[in-house]
Amino acid sequence: MERIKTLILVGLVLLSVVLALNLMGQQASPGQVEDSPVIDFGPAPGLADVILPGRVYIHKDQGMKLLRNESVLYNHLVASLKTLEFDTLENWERWEQVDLPVNNLDSQIIFRFDYALTPDLLAGFMHNYDQADFPFESVNTIQVTAEGSLLFVNSNEAGGWLLNTRFDQQVLSHAMAADQELWDLEWTLLSEVANNMPVDGYVYDLASPGSVAVQGWRKLQIEEDLIISSFFVDPGRVTQIRENDGAVIYTDGEQALRVFESGALEYSIAEDTGINLVSRGESVQKALEFVARHGGWPVPLVVGSMHSSESQLSLEFVSQATGLQVYSLDPSLRTVLTGQTVSSYRRNLLIASSDRIPNVIEVQPLVQLLSGHTQVSSWFDRNPSSIRDLSLVLFYAGEELRPAWKVSLHRQQVFADAANGRILSIQEGGGF
Repeated sequence: MERIKTLILVGLVLLSVVLALNLMGQQASPGQVEDSPVIDFGPAPGLADVILPGRVYIHKDQGMKLLRNESVLYNHLVASLKTLEFDTLENWERWEQVDLPVNNLDSQIIFRFDYALTPDLLAGFMHNYDQADFPFESVNTIQVTAEGSLLFVNSNEAGGWLLNTRFDQQVLSHAMAADQELWDLEWTLLSEVANNMPVDGYVYDLASPGSVAVQGWRKLQIEEDLIISSFFVDPGRVTQIRENDGAVIYTDGEQALRVFESGALEYSIAEDTGINLVSRGESVQKALEFVARHGGWPVPLVVGSMHSSESQLSLEFVSQATGLQVYSLDPSLRTVLTGQTVSSYRRNLLIASSDRIPNVIEVQPLVQLLSGHTQVSSWFDRNPSSIRDLSLVLFYAGEELRPAWKVSLHRQQVFADAANGRILSIQEGGGF
């Protein structure tokens, strides 16, 4: 139904373009629709504020542990990676290509990203480096060994790139001694417990059942009038169309904005497919600035997924304020860039609610759910796939948050309830 509504919305945009041309005799410039000279929602975050590891694993003597994403230690480890010193060696001396098993167990810290890090994204994340300093096409995992060496690897390839520098030893020692800021859950390589299922490297599953305390959340109401005004320079040229479900479409012939009764919004503009994509780093920055002009960033969000095609780049931003990333049926914040233009924008933010007592929910390893009579097991029986990544997240469904497995495949992401294996959502995306 949502796909049909989206197609109708795009159709209305195209129809209104024709009507507007007849009425006004000219078409507004695409550059005008993104400018809002009066309304200020605050500054956009920087690239390094949203390009962050989705998970940080710490390999301790008692097993693999997962660090809470909202913890002080997480921030210290990420800050040490961002400010890693740049040496004066030539590039060929700075890097060494090494042969490693697909799962290198010699690492003590593993920074796992939910998408491919291209050199321009890494340069935006690591302040002292330029994109020309990275000799590879992309990576999604950065490892820190006991000696403080850094390995940059792609999880579906053997080997990696060793950077001739040293991680902050004081921060590394503190991480190895930490206990309070870790989830009380044991982790193991999924490839060692999954039966006859292709699994990429550095994919971790729970070693045994555990429990997760989930707090209450609620939808953040948008400042509807301000956001509408930020899109349309001349309100007198805006046409309103009310749908049967209560949603209202605003269009001026160039762009369309649908505002739902729930407070969620969906924006689209006629696409210009003749413009090539800019780099990933530039695309993310354009998305950050666009959102800052049209609703702003009232809560901190990070990039949770990034998927590209020949002419488009889709970005989904998620919260990780509870220690795990938060997803939902309707994305909290998603932008699609076509060429250099934000052609689609969906916004339905969630924020923590302190008036609810946290709900403790037991979670099961994915491999256990796949071996039982569950919805996710039946789905994989019908759709055998290689697992590219796996992460424990929170999923907003039925007015509550549920612990869920986000299973990343080649072109899809399957969200399954981590307690009972019920499929919560199957979304486009996945892979690296």
